[in-house]
Amino acid sequence: MSQHYSSIHSVEKFLTGEETAAVIDALDVAIGAAADGFDIRQAPERSVHEITGHSPADTVEVFEPAGRTEMRHLPSEAIAVLNTASDRALPKIQAVFPFAEGIGDWIYIDYGPGQFVTPHIDYPSDPSCPGLVKYAAISVTLQHATKGGEFFVETISDPDQRDSDGRVLRDLHWADRDFRERSRTRWLVRPGLGDAILWGTEVSHGTRPVHQGCERKLIAFVQAGNAAAMG
Repeated sequence: MSQHYSSIHSVEKFLTGEETAAVIDALDVAIGAAADGFDIRQAPERSVHEITGHSPADTVEVFEPAGRTEMRHLPSEAIAVLNTASDRALPKIQAVFPFAEGIGDWIYIDYGPGQFVTPHIDYPSDPSCPGLVKYAAISVTLQHATKGGEFFVETISDPDQRDSDGRVLRDLHWADRDFRERSRTRWLVRPGLGDAILWGTEVSHGTRPVHQGCERKLIAFVQAGNAAAMG
């Protein structure tokens, strides 16, 4: 089963053009009503990322040193569209991640000029959610930056990145010097609007800095178990 955590996949037209526009409209209303615009630099405890022993502010500095917009509770109008799209796409997702039962809660993120996320690994298990297995992360592109902001995955052949069972070591992120200095091959991707890309939860990934415009997307986990955590 562990090989699925290193797989990469895509679902073209995960959202139709009409669905993409509807989701953007709902998100724009919610962002416009928020005093801080969901900037995690102003509310670092909102960040989806965690590092054991680090404060939320320190964690944001590691993962998103220039900040980003992050909305963890989406408008009901957006959720309804995404639930329909998720059900429609699940058989295509299961072609590569056959043990997946569904997609968890969606999070909206965007990156403005100078913003990016550093390379890191998500991991299949979460100590706070026993019984939940995350097979892959999924990202759906809503809008591309005019320049920069490309998503990437990385392949790293160094055996020291894995334990004796072949599993990726825990806590591999940009604050870890060994991880930061490892040789790697970076694969850039620029999916179509409404398209979904998926990468296994033992795959290193990140984004390049946005130079102009805004990169907007939705992210979630393809997972199984722990029904309370499923979207």
